[in-house]
Amino acid sequence: MKITYVTMQWPSRSETFCARDIKALRGMGHVVNVIALRPSIESADKFLKDWSVDDIPSVSGNLRTYCTGLGILLTRPLLFLDVLRRCCEERLTECVKLIFLIPLYFWALDKIEKDKPDIVHLFWGHYPAGLGYMLLRSAKNIRLTMFLGAYDLIKNLSISKKVAASAYALFTHAHANRTLLEKYGFPTSRLNVVHRGIDIVEIEKHHQDQVRDPHRMIVVSRLIRDKGVHLVIDALPHVLSCLPAANLDIVGHGPEFDALKEQVNRLNLSTHVRFSGFLTPADVYGHLYESSVFVLPSSAEGERLPNAVKEAMYAGLTPVVSHTPGIEELVTADAGYVINKLEIPCIATAICNALANPKTGGRTIICEHFDVRKNMEGYVKVWLEN
Repeated sequence: MKITYVTMQWPSRSETFCARDIKALRGMGHVVNVIALRPSIESADKFLKDWSVDDIPSVSGNLRTYCTGLGILLTRPLLFLDVLRRCCEERLTECVKLIFLIPLYFWALDKIEKDKPDIVHLFWGHYPAGLGYMLLRSAKNIRLTMFLGAYDLIKNLSISKKVAASAYALFTHAHANRTLLEKYGFPTSRLNVVHRGIDIVEIEKHHQDQVRDPHRMIVVSRLIRDKGVHLVIDALPHVLSCLPAANLDIVGHGPEFDALKEQVNRLNLSTHVRFSGFLTPADVYGHLYESSVFVLPSSAEGERLPNAVKEAMYAGLTPVVSHTPGIEELVTADAGYVINKLEIPCIATAICNALANPKTGGRTIICEHFDVRKNMEGYVKVWLEN
């Protein structure tokens, strides 16, 4: 099949899901290209190379493509008025954002109509839904599918629901999302729950018999407040009181990096905490295999079955995670510890329990339910249905 992925940005530093999906589809023999509505990030080529998708054809929105879209828009006034009307039905801030994107929708629509893919998949179901709406009006021979996840629920756009009602198929990545989508008025009769998987083959390549430290816990995350890394640091003195040899590896970067370092110094924990910064996937896997417990007490509104937790579980770590929607689909009672209250004593107790009593069921869960190749076979099966 010839498949076009539509996303907001390619690549995105904080999201590796799209790259994994596309890499798996290519491995299955499908032809995939990417259209991103936002400009590329700095060092985009490096990210794509690190993720082994640097040979995937892709285009990104920029000033040139925006002007191209404006020119195309002028030749299709009825379609412009139609999508403009739909955009104006949204809340003011969302309406403005969607209207700003309209020229890029026309640019992307023109490219899709010329390329004639078999499938156009909206990797996100919020702002790309504007393009989806136009495709449903003007390219009826193309199968349009869309993903609806946590951020789509947060945005809760009317145009997303309009597209979802007519799309060939819908996907989400957690059974817990089905109830939420129904609650917010999204159609679910053609909704397919397909978990987002990880590349277990790639992880296995980087397992070089590292010596696992039974006292090491690790956080792998973008360093933003909602991820709760500061809570792990606050809990560390309590952990040290029962396990003096415990130590923490913080992998990642973000706006909280300096504040977290200052917090460590203020609590006199510098001998127990290592800041590893942003690492390539290969280096992250190496750090995972050196650790025993993975901690992520996230309170992020859009948190759903984080890939970092899946990678840690496959690498043999015991996860300690917050109670986010659908987490029971990933971290079962024999695979890890779920923190019901994000309070320091609760987090510290869970970490101490995980270090003292590791749970080993995670790897089996990942192999059975979160292997990206198996998961993308679920997508392809739906795409090929008559």
